[in-house]
Amino acid sequence: MRLRFGALAAAALLLPPALAACGTDDPSSATDKEAVAGSTTAAAVVAKVAKDDALNAQLPADVRSAGTITTGISTVGAPFTFLAPDNKTQIGIEIDLRDAVAKVLGVRAAPTTTKWDSLLVGVQTGKFRVAQGNFGVTKDRLKTYDFVTYYNDGFGFLANPATNQPAVTQLTDLCGRKVGTFTGTSFIGVLQSHEGDCAKLGRQPWKISTYPDQASFTLALDQKRIDLYLRSAIRAQYDAKQQPAKLAFKGTLNSEHVGFVLKKGDALGPVLQKAVQKLIDDGTYARILQAWGLQTGAVSTSQLNPPGLD
Repeated sequence: MRLRFGALAAAALLLPPALAACGTDDPSSATDKEAVAGSTTAAAVVAKVAKDDALNAQLPADVRSAGTITTGISTVGAPFTFLAPDNKTQIGIEIDLRDAVAKVLGVRAAPTTTKWDSLLVGVQTGKFRVAQGNFGVTKDRLKTYDFVTYYNDGFGFLANPATNQPAVTQLTDLCGRKVGTFTGTSFIGVLQSHEGDCAKLGRQPWKISTYPDQASFTLALDQKRIDLYLRSAIRAQYDAKQQPAKLAFKGTLNSEHVGFVLKKGDALGPVLQKAVQKLIDDGTYARILQAWGLQTGAVSTSQLNPPGLD
């Protein structure tokens, strides 16, 4: 697989977060007016969503009977899932998409908040039916889980502005550089699967370090223990905007499908896909993304299990 450069449009810089298309357990609260405004506007859009009786009739019997879809969620960070100013209420683009889909299906989302790295396990063990955490579709994950996509993200790179790191436009730009990322993300597998690329060019390999939270990797960049930090492209641009003295955005690689995660073969998957597609077709989806300034990540078609990254 060859990873190509693709910069997100300037609109994404206005976002009030990667995982990237990978997901992180990186708590964040709505400390700026843009985030609060985005949430308020999107909530008004979701409030107008009506039940689709035909789709409700297609739900698995246990879901229709219960009237709820158990959902695992984590405080990934703005604009995906994060805390409102009350430090209790979860808001974000994934919350709004989840609630809009539930309303289309005529059920209620019953969320369970947990650590990001416990979400996929929770789906597999049946703790909850669906998980959200800005999870990107990968070939490895597709062996165990089903995905219903609802936007695209990418791989974004951050650096300490004082180090004047060159921009990243292809994967081999990382050769000889120290790269950090969050523990447990899909980024690690991609980097490991291409470890031999630098040797083919006669260059030194990249070195990978992992960090549990934003404070840790920001400190590592500040102390120059790593050259670059890899995370969600959307979140990386947001971070650079919020902390320009500490973080500089250095480019985006690839495009990754992001969506709901279900256990492999769950009959709920195809119905979720139809619900997302209905929101796309009737314009609700576009209005939600616009509220968050996330139009550059929009998709025209929701997919069930699209091809995943290596």
